[in-house]
Amino acid sequence: MQQPLKILHYPRLDSTNSLALELAAADPGLHGVVVRADRQRCGRGQHGRVFASPAGGLYCSLILRPHLDIQRLSLVTLAAGVGCCLAVEEVAALQPRLKWPNDLYLAGRKLAGILTETGTITHPVTSPPVVIGIGMNVNTRAADLPPELQKSTVSLLEHTGRRFDPDRLLEVMVRQVMDAVALLEEDPGTLLARWRMRDYLVSRQVELIPADPPVLGRALGLAADGRYRILTRDGREHHVLAGSLRLVGRTESGYCAPERRL
Repeated sequence: MQQPLKILHYPRLDSTNSLALELAAADPGLHGVVVRADRQRCGRGQHGRVFASPAGGLYCSLILRPHLDIQRLSLVTLAAGVGCCLAVEEVAALQPRLKWPNDLYLAGRKLAGILTETGTITHPVTSPPVVIGIGMNVNTRAADLPPELQKSTVSLLEHTGRRFDPDRLLEVMVRQVMDAVALLEEDPGTLLARWRMRDYLVSRQVELIPADPPVLGRALGLAADGRYRILTRDGREHHVLAGSLRLVGRTESGYCAPERRL
């Protein structure tokens, strides 16, 4: 029988990730705890962008201490993406895709974002805390988002016309993410294969941002180490470790993954 999740639920926070990092630093044994907020005042997305978090979204941060080498901790974001997709597939019978490194897309628009942050090592015998922040548009209405984001994002409600129980979605999502991280620990090849099955960008023309000089080419998918492969016009293959990828010829907003800050 599964143990109940420990969820700290707040009507409003500056950032669920910020509080989760503080809690993890204060308690070196903290693991599997979820910080959730109905709204966020200062949600963060990738590269320091602000993430809009209106009513109706699901904004949470999961504290884990995965048994992974420091060099592999960045793969936790990919594992979290797989877990979030599986949760949406289970709860909503939809099949979102994954846009490297940290976004979920549905029908060509952004559904959710993930922000993974690593805390400091406070005790030599414990694994460093990893906080997985997830912001998902569940019952969010487009009119509640900033105007510049309304055409580039989507919610489960807007896509299906149905409202969803955020409590059930949260429970399924957290368990799926924890299972995906456990799979990453035990069998990273299988975890990356599941990510590749949901790749939103593969075979499309993409651009790496920021990049100087520019990196523009065809998306080849994940490498074995989790970096993203791009084949440029000069025939060179680039393995991307950091940054964001955008489709060439499309306008994509960074609707900070959950500013939900995650």
